Amino acid sequence: GYCQGMSFLSAMFLMYMPEEDAFWMLVHIMNGQPCDMRELYTVGMIKSRQVLYVGEHLLRHFLPRLYKHFEAEYVHVSMFAT
Repeated sequence: GYCQGMSFLSAMFLMYMPEEDAFWMLVHIMNGQPCDMRELYTVGMIKSRQVLYVGEHLLRHFLPRLYKHFEAEYVHVSMFAT
């Protein structure tokens, strides 16, 4: 199936390749290794939440000042990473 969030990927592919190639590229990154992004768009978006959790911890570890600033401004990783 198609999820609204896939439009960003589809649009990027369409900018750089013909429609049919863009379609097959989307199919591949959704189902093929190493990307296997299909789980990011399933009901409940469990994989998306896992990715955001990891991103938040990486931000906290490698950019602690930025993390604290975002925290003070109530900016969650999901606000800019999704």
